[in-house]
Amino acid sequence: MLYICEKPSQAKDIAGVLGASSRKDGYFEKNNIKVTWCYGHLLSLYMPDDYDVKYKKWSLANLPIIPVQFSKKISKASSKQYKVIKDLLKTEKEVVIATDSDREGEMIAREILEKEKWKGSIKRLWLHALDEASIKKGLSSLIEGDKTKNLYYAAYGRQIADWLIGLNYSQYYSIISGGRYSIGRVQTPTLKFVVDRDNEIENFISKAYFELEGLFNHKEADFKAKWDNKNEDKIYDKKIIDNIKQKLANAKNGVILNSKKEEKQTLPPRLFSLSTLQKFINNKYGYSAQEVLDTVQSLYETFKYTTYPRTDCEYLPTSQLQEAKTIINNAPFNFEIKISYRKVYQFDDSKISAHHAIIPTAVKPDINKLNEKEKSVFLEIYKRYIAMFYPALIKYVTNLEIDVQGEIFKAAGSQIKQSGWYELYKSNEDKTEPAVPFIEKNIVVNLKSLDLLEKQTAPPARFTDSSLLEAMKNAGKFIDDKEQKTILKETQGLGTEATRAAIIEKLIKIEYLKRNKKQLISTNKARHIIAVIDDTLKTPATTAAWEEKLKRIEDGGFSIDAFLTEIKQDLKNNIEKLKSSKTTLNLKGGNMAQEILEGVKCPLCGSKIIVFPKSVSCENRKYDKETNSNSGCAFNIYESPYHKKSVLKKQEYINLLQGKKVQGKFVSKAGKDYEAGIYLNNGEVKLEFSNKK
Repeated sequence: MLYICEKPSQAKDIAGVLGASSRKDGYFEKNNIKVTWCYGHLLSLYMPDDYDVKYKKWSLANLPIIPVQFSKKISKASSKQYKVIKDLLKTEKEVVIATDSDREGEMIAREILEKEKWKGSIKRLWLHALDEASIKKGLSSLIEGDKTKNLYYAAYGRQIADWLIGLNYSQYYSIISGGRYSIGRVQTPTLKFVVDRDNEIENFISKAYFELEGLFNHKEADFKAKWDNKNEDKIYDKKIIDNIKQKLANAKNGVILNSKKEEKQTLPPRLFSLSTLQKFINNKYGYSAQEVLDTVQSLYETFKYTTYPRTDCEYLPTSQLQEAKTIINNAPFNFEIKISYRKVYQFDDSKISAHHAIIPTAVKPDINKLNEKEKSVFLEIYKRYIAMFYPALIKYVTNLEIDVQGEIFKAAGSQIKQSGWYELYKSNEDKTEPAVPFIEKNIVVNLKSLDLLEKQTAPPARFTDSSLLEAMKNAGKFIDDKEQKTILKETQGLGTEATRAAIIEKLIKIEYLKRNKKQLISTNKARHIIAVIDDTLKTPATTAAWEEKLKRIEDGGFSIDAFLTEIKQDLKNNIEKLKSSKTTLNLKGGNMAQEILEGVKCPLCGSKIIVFPKSVSCENRKYDKETNSNSGCAFNIYESPYHKKSVLKKQEYINLLQGKKVQGKFVSKAGKDYEAGIYLNNGEVKLEFSNKK
């Protein structure tokens, strides 16, 4: 029996429980049991030029690129381990897929079995954690392979569709712009959220608005109340407030018109899913979504201190209650309350799908082994687990309405009666809520003063990792169609728990977003591409339609062939529509232009030089996307001529245009590094070799 794991650490843990302690080259062994591993995906989809060398040169004439049969290749870095698995498959009759228990994990193993035309028996090890007890439990209840095969089909469908959309549209918009742009099913709508928010902020005009606040007193207790402006959200006309203040200039008291005091109970928060953990940690500690994922992955894989991290669930199965006492007794910090081990609302079998919430395992932790990030994240997971057994937070909430000569003032405040679970989260930085005494109806209170408050409207906040994750998960809020809203809500929005952090990091890597402390801000490059691309590529509605079908594939209600047929046909129609629009993109003042390069002129015609995201060009250069040809001035320099390892910076473009040489490292066709200089000769970039290695 051969167990195929996702990574070496996972294989080591499972092999340890199976007693397969004999380490071989690429696997563990014991009698007829072998445990091997991948390094994530060992296979990747062919690129276009793997199918046909004509695709090496990007051309509109080649679009759309839709292979008749998709193929996968083994990367050089993975070839040794792939051969180990391939050879082991030849000697085995039964395979247990022991990769991560999700779509991608299923594909990591099955794409190898598919490529090797495996015909033997398949079973599935489905784990929620990698501690010994969890592995033993999983091994005792292996799942028949047919029950999880649809996960592979859904993952494969998503992979092919993303390849088709990302590659074809990225090439199309790169070709017509003269730059390099990346388009993606999830990343582009996500980017549009940030671009739209940034445009809203930067075009926002702040306005003054006004409030009237009264200071009241009853039995030596002062409290504040604001004038009720009835139906209006804000008062922008100062005269309205001035008139009310003047009307009440001689008022000395008011009468309690209505009063209400009630207890409000807040239950402990739900447990952490990956995204709620990422948001909480980003808000409290400033760690990025990717940093949180990497950290909790380490707590899961390396230390076995927490359960499977890439989960969208915030609940636990009822059976987990039996481990609660052990987990809480192992807590690496002290707490004051005696725990009652009872079934609280977080235990709900109906809310469990593939995985439950992220919680501590029953492994006794050594907190000293953890670095600062690991410790912070781990303790927050532990606190959230313990909190669910605490009593509710109970507050007294008081609301008053005060009549002052026919004008109504309102006051609201709260006071904690029972801290409950909130005791675990209190800090010295907590804001003190206003104290409002409860006063019976018809009681007269003193009016000590009236103050006119001038405030300013504020734009929405910049996106952070936390708020962008929230926007991605709740993408339906950004579209109007009710049916699509529902689909996005049911399919958890844009991306998945496992991919959202990587999408944010990719947007930063390809220079669409930049970080400013916690803030995520769109670049000029991002704003240009969002301004020009087709609407269907930047709306969450497209992903809503995809995810609805992928979920149906998972559930066996839709076929992978039907899904890909739809994707291919839509792609053909859209690309042909774009190509037949017969527009010519004039780079002079075009949407992709970022700035004029000051102090230099075109070496061919003496005109201005325009900076684009991946190149500089003469302002008189024109590109016709229909004929894939240039007219006007031909001068253009791309950012990495002759495969320069680092892209040209603004000053290096200026140096070249001033007749200077630019030194750097380059990569030969054979993949070797060498040093050389580049310079301009009659408007063309030339290479001058030196110290070739």
